[in-house]
Amino acid sequence: MFEKILHGGNFAACFGAIATTAADLGICGGTATGISALLSAHAVFKKDASLKPLALQMGGAFETALKASPLPGDTKKLIPQLMTKYPVSEEDIAKGILEPAPVAAIVRARIEDARETEDPALTGEALVKSYEAILTQMLTPVLAAPAGMDPMHWAIQRQLLAQTAITGATKRMFEEGVTEKAIIGLAQKISAETDNVGQA
Repeated sequence: MFEKILHGGNFAACFGAIATTAADLGICGGTATGISALLSAHAVFKKDASLKPLALQMGGAFETALKASPLPGDTKKLIPQLMTKYPVSEEDIAKGILEPAPVAAIVRARIEDARETEDPALTGEALVKSYEAILTQMLTPVLAAPAGMDPMHWAIQRQLLAQTAITGATKRMFEEGVTEKAIIGLAQKISAETDNVGQA
């Protein structure tokens, strides 16, 4: 179920797998081919095979985005470090209303907030901007059509979260102490009980 996929720890595990695979391949200094094949054999999937579809979705998008990045090779080598230190969490996804660009922007803001204490090599404007773009591309296939999730139920969840943001309900719930996980859980519960987006 997507509740498990959205768990911050699972996202962090997938990001870590992609980051270490990228570093091992040395793709950040040149060619970016073969990451998906090596990612499939990553040790993290021996503990939890259910993470593999998510990681492969993100890994393929990561490979494509990295190839297109204008960053020089030496700077690209820092991307896996950012992925490990600043992964996407369940909270980021809820606050971004399941939209890739807003979610990536939240992660970028977290890096910028850490500039005073973070290694300057990891907070350069060009690097952080490129990382935001790579995150957006990685999240796009996952948040558009996550593996193992019924398309209609996923559409309902997205619409519910979008509506709560438009009406201000999300902000009010945050102010009242309702967690991002609880908000997503509510959307999941409602979507599981109906196949009609309009009735949700």
